[in-house]
Amino acid sequence: QTGEKSMAIVNFQMAHNMTAQTIWYGNVTEATANIISIENGHLSASYYGTLKYKNGAISGGTVTGYSQYNQGTIDYYFYNANLSAAKVAKFLHQGEAEKLQAYALSGSDTIYGSEYSDQLL
Repeated sequence: QTGEKSMAIVNFQMAHNMTAQTIWYGNVTEATANIISIENGHLSASYYGTLKYKNGAISGGTVTGYSQYNQGTIDYYFYNANLSAAKVAKFLHQGEAEKLQAYALSGSDTIYGSEYSDQLL
């Protein structure tokens, strides 16, 4: 069932501050039933899962993972999730970074910090 508590895993590769989340927007470079990728200058990211679209927008499905790159270097990745794609899209469109983070990490999750100075929850 989509949206049930998951045991997601987050792995930070670069220094990260989980207490100051932001949402960034970019151009869609790929959108299929299994991935949606965006790019904005030096940032790029992909959402993974089983995605459904209606009129070019996410209308349903499940997000199972996310990866973010900064200037081509992996920043962090998130996997083993079971999130409503429509709910994730809603948080993103409304700029609700804290609510998205709380929703994505609402299960028995594991967070691995980087070798740098992280601020983790």
